Amino acid sequence: THILFFSSLAAIATLLGMALVLFREAWCRQNSGSLISFSAGVLLAVGFLHILPESMELT
Repeated sequence: THILFFSSLAAIATLLGMALVLFREAWCRQNSGSLISFSAGVLLAVGFLHILPESMELT
């Protein structure tokens, strides 16, 4: 049940992002640098936090 919930949540977030781009095109162009920087930071944080427990076991 958790898988379905989080999959649905991801789908809704994707649809909201798509709607934002379609209906607020000027705002997205204006803030695209900040949005891309935020996305890159989130991806890096998830990667490092995912590796952290395993690295703590090895030390």
